[in-house]
Amino acid sequence: MSSPKYTITILGGGISGLSSAWHFSKQLAKATSKELKDASIVLIEASDSFGGWMDTSRKTLSDGTRVVYEKGPRTLRAGPGRDCKAVIEMIDDLGIQDKVVFASKTSPAALNKFIYYDGQLHLMPTKPQDIVKRFPAPMRCAPLGLLQDLLWPRNTPKDKSDESVHSLVSRRFGAAVDDNLVSAGMVGIHAADSKLLSSRGVMNILWQSDRMTGSAVLGMGKVNQKREQRLTERARKAYQVDEEDWKKRVAEATSESSEDLNRKAFFEKFQNSSVYSFKGGMKTLVDSLVSNLEKDPRITLLKAKRCQNLNYNDGGVFDIALDDGQVLKSDYIVSAIPTYQLNSILENSSSNLVLPEFITELPYTDVAVVGMTFKNKDIIENPGFGFLVPRSAWGELKALGVVFDSCSLPEIDDGQNICRISVMLGGTNFESRLGSDVDTVSESTLAAAAIETIRTALGINEEPLDIKININKKCIPTYKVGYIDMLEDLDKWLASNFDGKLSVVGSAYGGPAVPMCILHSKDLAAEWIQALQGTAAVSEETSGNANHESSQTAPAGARIVTGLKDILTQY
Repeated sequence: MSSPKYTITILGGGISGLSSAWHFSKQLAKATSKELKDASIVLIEASDSFGGWMDTSRKTLSDGTRVVYEKGPRTLRAGPGRDCKAVIEMIDDLGIQDKVVFASKTSPAALNKFIYYDGQLHLMPTKPQDIVKRFPAPMRCAPLGLLQDLLWPRNTPKDKSDESVHSLVSRRFGAAVDDNLVSAGMVGIHAADSKLLSSRGVMNILWQSDRMTGSAVLGMGKVNQKREQRLTERARKAYQVDEEDWKKRVAEATSESSEDLNRKAFFEKFQNSSVYSFKGGMKTLVDSLVSNLEKDPRITLLKAKRCQNLNYNDGGVFDIALDDGQVLKSDYIVSAIPTYQLNSILENSSSNLVLPEFITELPYTDVAVVGMTFKNKDIIENPGFGFLVPRSAWGELKALGVVFDSCSLPEIDDGQNICRISVMLGGTNFESRLGSDVDTVSESTLAAAAIETIRTALGINEEPLDIKININKKCIPTYKVGYIDMLEDLDKWLASNFDGKLSVVGSAYGGPAVPMCILHSKDLAAEWIQALQGTAAVSEETSGNANHESSQTAPAGARIVTGLKDILTQY
C-alpha cells in the first residue's frame, strides 16, 4: 500500500501566497522523497482575482492617451540584500526579464528625493558625500541630535521591553529629529505615525544599541556582532548557499559566451539600478506567476472561494470549510492572509483556541491612493522620486507623500507626453487628516485633497487629464509598540498548536515590503520541506503498514516550520 500524498494548502492569493506556492513547488521538485515529490499544493483566494494589493489598472482616455495606475506598490527596490535578489531570481526563472524597466543609480529617481518642510520641498542627501553639497533645513536638527546622543547620560527606560519610535528618537536625539525627519520615513514605509510604531520592531539596531550602551549610535557595532552570533547554523548555511547560487546565476547570465542578450542586459541593469517595475505595471509579475502556477500539475488555484473555518482533527489532518460548502483535506497550512482574516477563520473553528494577541489585535492602516495624469511630461519643475511629509508639516498638507511616477520610470508611459503622479492619503490618522473615516470618505474629498497637495507643494495648477482613486482598507500592518513580544508569543503558539502544521507568511511578519514577503516565502518553503524530508523518508520505509496519521506527523523539533525563527534572531 502506498502512503497518502502530502497536501499543502495556502490561504491567500496575494504576492505572499503566490510566492509560497511557487517556492513550495520548486522545493518539492527537488525533494529526494517520492512522497514529497508527489505532494500537491492548493491555493485558496477569497476574491475573484490574484495579487492582492499588487494590482495595476490600465485605461485609454478619450483622446487616445494610455495610462497606468497602481493600486498598491509601484516599484521594487534594487539592492544587494537577499530580499532584493529573491525577486530578481523569480523574474529570471519566470523568463520575463524583457518586461522589466529600471531606474539607474544616476537617474533623478535615485538622486532626488524630497521632504516637504516649512512650506517647500527640500532635496535630501541620498549618499554620505551629498551632505557636503546639500544640507537642507529639515536636517539642521540632526547634528545637535547626534551630539546629544553621544554626550547625553543613559536614560533607557528600565521597566519597558519596547517603546515607540517617537519616544526613542526624542529621548536620544530630540523631538525635532522625529518631527522633521524620522516621522516622514515612517509614513513612507508603514503609512503610520511614529508615535504608534515599535522602535524595537522597525528601528531595532538603534533600540538594541540604546539598551546595550545607553547610546542609540555608539553600540551599533556591538549590535551587529550580536546578530551575527545569534544567527543559527542552519540559517548561516542557507545564506551561504543562497549567495553561491546568486553568484553562479549572475556569472552565467553575464558571461561573454552568453547568447541570451535580454538576460545579460537584465542582470547588468539590475546591478546599476535603484528601483524597477514592469512595462505593463506591477501586475505583470502577478500575472506571470499565476500563468506559471496554472501550468504546474501539482498546484490547484482556487479563486472566489472563501475559507470560513478550519478544524484540526484527531488524525492530524485539517478540514477546511469553504463558503460554497466544500470541505477540503490538508496536511499542512500556510496562512498568507492578513491576521484579522486568520482571526475570523480560527474564531469560527470548533477547537475553542485561545488565540494570541498578534492574531487578534495587530492593527492595519487604511491608505487612499489618488493617481493623476497630466498633459506635459515636464510639468514637475524638480524631477525625482517624490516627497514625504513629516509630522511638522501635517498641518500644511493632508498627504502622507507623493510619488512622481513618470519621473521614476518614464518607459511605462511609452513615449507619451504625460506625467503621472500618485498622492498617498490617510494612514493611521486617516480621519483626523481627511475629516472622514475610511468607510465614509467620498472620492471627491480624496481628489480635492490630492489636488490641493500638488498645487501647494509642486505649484501645479493645471487640471489633470484623468484621476484614479483606490481606497485600500486595512492594507498595511502597523508594527505597534510591543510588536516583537507579540511575535515571540505567536511563534510559541504556532509551535504548541496543530502539531506545528500551521505556518504564517506575509507583510505582518518581519517586513511589509514586497521583496521581504517574497524572501520569507522562499525561506519558509525551504525550511518546511527540509524538515519534512526526514519524516517522509521514515514513512516510506514503513509504507507497507503506514496510516495517514503516522506518516504525516510533523518531525519532532521541527518548529522552524513556523517560519519566524530567523526573523526573531534579529531581535
